[in-house]
Amino acid sequence: MRVEPTDIEALFDAIPDVLFFMKDRQGRYTHVNQTMLRRLGLRARKDVIGRTAAEIYPTGLSADYVDQDARVLSGEVIENLMELHLFANREPGWCLTCKRPLLVDGSIEGLIGISRDLGQKDSLGTQYEQLRLALAHLNAHYAENVRMQTLLDITGFSLSKLERSFRKVFQMTPQQVLTRLRI
Repeated sequence: MRVEPTDIEALFDAIPDVLFFMKDRQGRYTHVNQTMLRRLGLRARKDVIGRTAAEIYPTGLSADYVDQDARVLSGEVIENLMELHLFANREPGWCLTCKRPLLVDGSIEGLIGISRDLGQKDSLGTQYEQLRLALAHLNAHYAENVRMQTLLDITGFSLSKLERSFRKVFQMTPQQVLTRLRI
């Protein structure tokens, strides 16, 4: 069974809090959804298709996106990366980004990704920043014996708040995130 990218695009058009994109081997957008267009203040897909992140995003954001793309195009999978994006009002907001290599006959021909909105920077910004720091710690130390107390120290949360926050954002507990990273 083969799924047409335009069908995927149409499906993601129906989800306003998820930004969807596909890119070719050179990092040029081949498919985007309406959420991405709204955030960029654009009306038509043709205004994005064929362009790179460096051509459409501010330098501070685009440098990170280009670096991520290079890693994914070399075979890495990026999962649950908390980062700031521009929202439709051009204000920064928190997103959870996932990117995967796009394989065609076993060869990486591009990448596919989504960014799920978590909220405006000011709404729960401090909480999201603390979760981002905890996630970064888990990513950096997943092969070690990570203590829950270390995550509590990083975030300043109670154990129950840490677990609630992880479940809300990642749909997993901190221990489940750690297990997934180890796999």
